[in-house]
Amino acid sequence: MTLMVSLDPTGSGAHSFSQLGHSTGLHLLRGWSQAFNPNSVLYIQTHFQGRLNARQLAREQQLFPPRAFVTTMLDIYFNTMHPWIPILQRSTIERELGKPEPHYLLLYSVLATATSIFERMHNVTIMTQPRGTLLLSSYFAEKVLRMTHSTLVALVHQVESVQALLLMVLSFLHAPAVPWVLSGTALRIAQDLGLHLDLRAAPYQHVERCIPTWGKTWALAYAVDRMVSLLSGRPLMFHDGDYFLTTDVFTKTPDNLAKYPESVLVEPDSFFVQMVKLMDITGKIGRSVNCIELRRQLPYTLPELHAMLSEYRRALPASRHFPPHGLDSGHREYQMNAFLSMLYLSAVVSLYRPLCTARSTVIESPLKDQYLALIDASATSMLEVLEAVGGEGKEVGLFPHLPYLSCMILGCLVLVVINDPAAKPRALHSIDRLDAILAAASRPWPNSAIFQHIARDVKARMLDQPGATHELAAQIFQVMELTNVNAATVTDLLDESARDQHRVTHARAHEYMARHAAAVAVLGHEGATSPSELAALVQAAPPHPPPEWPLAELLASMSPVAPPQTAEPAAATDPSPPPLPQVPIHVAWPSFMSWLPGLGNDHHSCCPSGPGPS
Repeated sequence: MTLMVSLDPTGSGAHSFSQLGHSTGLHLLRGWSQAFNPNSVLYIQTHFQGRLNARQLAREQQLFPPRAFVTTMLDIYFNTMHPWIPILQRSTIERELGKPEPHYLLLYSVLATATSIFERMHNVTIMTQPRGTLLLSSYFAEKVLRMTHSTLVALVHQVESVQALLLMVLSFLHAPAVPWVLSGTALRIAQDLGLHLDLRAAPYQHVERCIPTWGKTWALAYAVDRMVSLLSGRPLMFHDGDYFLTTDVFTKTPDNLAKYPESVLVEPDSFFVQMVKLMDITGKIGRSVNCIELRRQLPYTLPELHAMLSEYRRALPASRHFPPHGLDSGHREYQMNAFLSMLYLSAVVSLYRPLCTARSTVIESPLKDQYLALIDASATSMLEVLEAVGGEGKEVGLFPHLPYLSCMILGCLVLVVINDPAAKPRALHSIDRLDAILAAASRPWPNSAIFQHIARDVKARMLDQPGATHELAAQIFQVMELTNVNAATVTDLLDESARDQHRVTHARAHEYMARHAAAVAVLGHEGATSPSELAALVQAAPPHPPPEWPLAELLASMSPVAPPQTAEPAAATDPSPPPLPQVPIHVAWPSFMSWLPGLGNDHHSCCPSGPGPS
C-alpha cells in the first residue's frame, strides 16, 4: 500500500490523504525516490483542495446563519443525533466555525440534520406552516447538494466530505433513490482516502490521532451502504474482500484509552457498534437476495446466514435487548434498542421471504410452512415495536425508513394470507394497527398518508370490497403539492441575491430560535434527549422572547417566499418521534435448524471469507 498525503497550503501539516493501490505500480519506486518516506508515504504539495472560489466564499460568509442560531442547532445535533452516530466531535465543528475558509459542506450538513430534528420537535412541517413558508432543513439540504459538485471534482478529498454526505444520506432515507446514490459517492471518497483498509497499518502511523474518527466514519459508510441497498433492493457498492472492517479501532479498550482521548471512543456495547455488526450480516443477506446468481443458491446458503443471525442475537449485550427493563419509551436507549430490533427483524424477513415467494420448484422448500411462521412472527413483532415506541405518534415519525417497514409488514401479511386464507382475520387486525401507527406519524411525517392508502387498499382487497380511500387520496395530493411548493420556495430563494437570501434565512432562523427559547423556558434546561419531551411542552410555552440579534426586514415582494408570518407557539399535537432509528430483538428462533436441508456437494457460499467486524 502507498498512502499519498497532501499538505496544507503552508506545507506545515497533512491536509488530506489518498490510498494508491498495487495496480498503480508506485510501490516499485520505494527506495528509488526520495519522495517516499520509510512508511510508504508519498508527500505532495497542493493548493487546489476543492474549496470554494473567492466569490463563492464571500457569498457563503455573508449567508451563513448567526452564531447564536448555529450554537443552538449544534446543541440539538449533539443531544439527539450524535449518540446514534458519533462520527463528529463538537470541538471539530467549533474549529471549523473559527476558520476563515471553513468546510461549508460539513457545516451545512450538520445544520440540515439539526434543523430537520428541530422541525419535527416543534411540528414545523409543510402541513402546519403557511403555504410557501421556508423550511430551513430543506434550504440547508439543498445548499449541501449544490456544493457537492466541488467535492466530486476535487483533486484531493477530506474525511469531512464523507461525513457530510453520510449525514445527507440519513436525512433522505425516506426516498430510496437519493440515499443510494449519495452513499455510493461517500463510499468512493472514503475509499480514495483509504478508509477501507486496515487503519492500523504502517502508513497510517504518522496520523494515528485521526484513526478513531476515520474508523467510525468508515464503519458508518459501510453500514449505510448495506442499509440503503436493502431498502432500495439495489446492489451493494462493494463486496467482501474489498475492504477491512473492524470496530476495534474506535471502541473503549485499554490500548485505545492509552492512545486516544476518551471522547472519540465508544463503548463496545453501544448502539453504533451493534448496528455496524448487524449491517455486516444484513449486507450478506442483501447480496444473496438481490444478486440473481446468488439468489438461486439461497436454499444452500440459508444455514450459513441463519447461523450468523442466530450468533448475533446470542452475543447481543443484555443492554441492547428490547425492551430493556426500567426504561420508558421516551428514553434514548429504549429507542435505540427498538430500532436495532427493527433492523434485526427486517433482516430475518429479507432472508426467509424469497423462500416463500419463489415460483420456481427449484427453490421450493419442504420447510416453507416454518419459514412462513417465522415471517408472520417477525411482522407481528415489528408492529409491537412500532406501537411500543410510537403508538401515539410521539416517536415513530422519526424512524427514517418507516415507508420501508410499512411495506415490509404489509408484504408479510399478504404473503401469510396467500398461503393460509384462514389467517385473514388476524391479518386484517394487523393492518388496522399499522394504519393507526401511520396516522399517528402523519403530523411529523405527512407522507405517511401514501402508505395509509396502500394499507387500506390491501385491506379492501382482502375483504373483496371497494376501498374507501378518497379522503386519503386528496390528502396525498395535498402533501405532494405542498412538497413541490416547498422545493420551489427553496430553489427560487437560492437564485436570489445574497442580500435577499440573508434577509429571509436570518429572519427564519430568528423564528426557530424564538420557538426553541420559549420551549426551553418551560423545560428549564436544554438537555432534552427525546424530541417528544420537548414537543409536548411547546404548547405551554410563554410568548416569544425578544430577538437575540436584529431581525432583518423582509421584502414583502419577494417571489420565492411568502411574507413570513408571526411565529406562534406550536399547537398541541402528538409529539414527534426520535431523531434517528433505533432497534434489537425479541423473536425467538424456532428450533428447526436441524431440519434444514444438507449443504450437499454443490454448496456455494454467499459470504466469501472476507474480514468482518471484530
